[in-house]
Amino acid sequence: MDVLKEEIITAAEAKNILSKSNRDKYEQKICMEYFNKIPILTKAKADKLYEELNNLNILNKKQIIEIINVLPDTEEEFVALFSKEKLKKEEIKNIVEIVKKYKKD
Repeated sequence: MDVLKEEIITAAEAKNILSKSNRDKYEQKICMEYFNKIPILTKAKADKLYEELNNLNILNKKQIIEIINVLPDTEEEFVALFSKEKLKKEEIKNIVEIVKKYKKD
């Protein structure tokens, strides 16, 4: 199998792609089982969360996708996820509040 394109995507996008594809392959079945077990935002919510986080102008695409996939809803979880990043405490608090808003719906 040749890789045609490599792109960072959210779990919601990956689940959507897999649900439209032929799931006869073992790896695809395992992925779908995983996606069905973990909390995943709908594609619409993931897109809105992406837009809101992107509008903060402090995170790159990879970081935003990571946040959407993991959904850290405490400052401690966020810091553990991005321990090497130099973000201000207020920025972290703001990001976590935004994530909570989408996670609870």
